[in-house]
Amino acid sequence: MPRWALAEHGSAQRHAPSRCSLPDRLSAPPVRALRPHFTATECPLRVFYPVQHPLQNFPNHPSLNRNRTDPLGVLSHTAPTNPCHTRPAVLTLEVSSLSLDDPQQEQGERPLLLLIGSSARRNREFILRSVTRRYRLWLLQPTEVSWEEPYLTGFTMVDNTDQDKLVAAALEVAAAHPVAGVFCYDEGLVWPAAFAAEALGVPGNSPAAIAACRDKATTRAALAAAEVPQPESSAVASLAEARVTAQRIGYPVVLKPRGLAGSMGVRRANTPGELADAYAAASAASYPNVPVYRDGVLVEEYVDGPEISVDSVFYQGVCTPLVVARKQVGFEPFFEEVGHLVDAADPLLTDDRLTTLLDRSHRALGFLNGVTHTEFRLTERGPVLLEVNARLGGDLIPYLGWLAGGVDSAMAAADVAAGREPEVDRSRRAVAAVRFLYPERDTEVVSVTVREDRVVPPIHTAFPMAADGARLRLPPRGYIARYGCVIAVADSGHEAQAALVDAADIVRLDGRPLGTDGVHLGMDGVMDGAQLGMDGGIDRAQP
Repeated sequence: MPRWALAEHGSAQRHAPSRCSLPDRLSAPPVRALRPHFTATECPLRVFYPVQHPLQNFPNHPSLNRNRTDPLGVLSHTAPTNPCHTRPAVLTLEVSSLSLDDPQQEQGERPLLLLIGSSARRNREFILRSVTRRYRLWLLQPTEVSWEEPYLTGFTMVDNTDQDKLVAAALEVAAAHPVAGVFCYDEGLVWPAAFAAEALGVPGNSPAAIAACRDKATTRAALAAAEVPQPESSAVASLAEARVTAQRIGYPVVLKPRGLAGSMGVRRANTPGELADAYAAASAASYPNVPVYRDGVLVEEYVDGPEISVDSVFYQGVCTPLVVARKQVGFEPFFEEVGHLVDAADPLLTDDRLTTLLDRSHRALGFLNGVTHTEFRLTERGPVLLEVNARLGGDLIPYLGWLAGGVDSAMAAADVAAGREPEVDRSRRAVAAVRFLYPERDTEVVSVTVREDRVVPPIHTAFPMAADGARLRLPPRGYIARYGCVIAVADSGHEAQAALVDAADIVRLDGRPLGTDGVHLGMDGVMDGAQLGMDGGIDRAQP
């Protein structure tokens, strides 16, 4: 029988395993895919256990692919979301955390990391798949465990956006288990995660350093003091202030939300006549758990040139660039991110001027340990820094880096979180590119289908990003309104990009046009894996 360790919570008493009346079915020798699905709350604990063996019918279940070389794994687009087909057994134990030691699984001396939030499966599962080769993970989030279960040692249900509740939950886990670090890659959670790391005394950056990255106005002030090249910028609280600032800076200008990322709400105004619409877009955009500021919109100088992002790891203040992604944007005058290209041999990875700017900017922000996603424009006067995000890059950029060069950004982030110097392995020299598919107009999704016969080299992966019935609204009525994703891996950038020209023929959208009534800004128009069943993909084996 598995050993259940039940953590204390409030006035609840510690319960020995012998006092738990577990179902007889759980006394059978466990295997990895049969680990009980568990949740823990302040109300009676609910334990879910499998009623049939999942290995025979679902060979692509993530539990069975832990040793694959491709960290994203192979997930059939026909596989059900929950392959274990569970039914509940109820225990009346008032606890907040639950851990499971599986005697069939070699845990060894792998350090334990607290994982703050898990995000969308399709976009982030490769991170857990990679990190758990070296670390155990204890998840803290407000919802029940789902796809994450095969990768977890334990789980605490807690509001992880509330720093005080998160710190209390983290201390509770640390009282029972040695914790090596706090691991977080979610834009909305990196700030509360910093409080948890600080309270535990584990490696990490101060909450002030994370806040300096999150608040773009604070970022601008710190970088200006360090003389880091950046656009001229001012925070404003009204359209009237925006007009005065734009006139001083000179058109064209860019207006953006002060605390968001992913180009949400970012819009260029070429003339005074376009400023009102740009201000409306920037001031209305929002994202869960991201703070709203009084001077909530930045008016910035527009700098021209190709846009790139750099995922870098910092260990004791030393910067190592990991992945350079060449960004593709669309929907002018917005800056919607429609694709990225990663070349393992990109010369910017070893560009001294770029590395120096990364080093100076992060020292100015007080960010000395961790992984960041920093965006630049390559202008005639050199790289100009646009923003610093205190997390791994989104849009599968770390995965593209692994496909192209063998660089494991996720493991580097976990290593630094545990206080370990990261090992950067560049074992391949290829190019990986992703194309995100958008409808031509605001659309209600009827269905999204992947043509399996078209998922052949150099196409590596193709999957839907919108569920049936989803409403996809284009900027400014919505953002990140994607219905599909296609990844290509090739020997050259030209070959990878050429393979993606017909991406819309690989992932096909059947939908009906939406009217303009009932339009909402912010998250209503954002589609991501948290809103969808992200199992709907077809992945080819790693090239």
